[in-house]
Amino acid sequence: MNFSGRSFHNLIVFVFFIFLRLKRWLIMMYKVIIIGGGVNGTALLCALSIYTDVKSTTLIEKCPDQGLVNSSPAMNSQTLHFGNIETNYTYEKVKKVKRYR
Repeated sequence: MNFSGRSFHNLIVFVFFIFLRLKRWLIMMYKVIIIGGGVNGTALLCALSIYTDVKSTTLIEKCPDQGLVNSSPAMNSQTLHFGNIETNYTYEKVKKVKRYR
C-alpha cells in the first residue's frame, strides 16, 4: 500500500480510535496485553506462560505474522560477526587470563 501523508495520518487516527473503543474490552478480558510479536514480545509471552500463573494473555501484532519488522533477517545489517574482533578485554588481559587457565 502506498499512502500519502494525509491519508496515512487519517488511517492512524482511525486505528487509534478503534483501539480506544476496544481498549476497555481488552482490559476487561485479559490480565496482560503484549503489543508486538517480534523477538521481545514473543519471548515475554513465553516467559509469562511458563513462569507465572497469569492465565489470560494476548499478543497484538500489526503485521500478518510475527517477527516481520525489526526481528526480520531482512532488517539485519547483514554483517558477519566472527567473534574474534569484538572483545571487552585488551590483548594483554586475554593473555594473562589464558595463562591461569
